[in-house]
Amino acid sequence: MTEQRKPVNITRNGRVVARIVPVEPELAGEELEQFEQTWADMDQLAAEISARWPEGVSAVDAVSIERR
Repeated sequence: MTEQRKPVNITRNGRVVARIVPVEPELAGEELEQFEQTWADMDQLAAEISARWPEGVSAVDAVSIERR
């Protein structure tokens, strides 16, 4: 499992009862900085959207309106 990084199913009586999945390696250095910057950008975008979002309109309502 470690080399191939594939999950392993645990079965009982032919049915999957559990799954063991490999842990992703921790991010380091530049990759970690990019990850943190991406989340910071997404938080900023969420704040900008929230500031302009109409009162009383849910995300479901907004999507429904756009689909019409």
